[in-house]
Amino acid sequence: MFKRVGGEGEFTKIITEQNEADYAEQLSNLEENEKGLIIYRRNNNDWFLLTSKRVISVQNDNRFAIAHADIIDVDVAFKEEHENLGSSRLFTRIALTDKEGKRHVIQLEHGLAFSGIIQVLYFINR
Repeated sequence: MFKRVGGEGEFTKIITEQNEADYAEQLSNLEENEKGLIIYRRNNNDWFLLTSKRVISVQNDNRFAIAHADIIDVDVAFKEEHENLGSSRLFTRIALTDKEGKRHVIQLEHGLAFSGIIQVLYFINR
């Protein structure tokens, strides 16, 4: 699904056996039987990881993780995207709402990477 509507970018990659060592720090705290699937990593203080069980995001000192089952809504973070409303290809922020009503905004890479990740999140949320 990720490649059908989007794709990898400079900082966004599908995690494979060939590249998982590059993301050892981000993958080090996964739960038993949890697998990293797609990662966006600008650096070790700015990354997003989609796993088989959760969404994990780190932006500076802000870290959160949400289980797939706890996500009740996925959408473009239109409030934060006001400067990019002229072109959806420039969107970089997704808003996830958890079952407690808390809104989490994730910053990603624009273009095909953004399109692919939001489609996967829409699918998970169905």
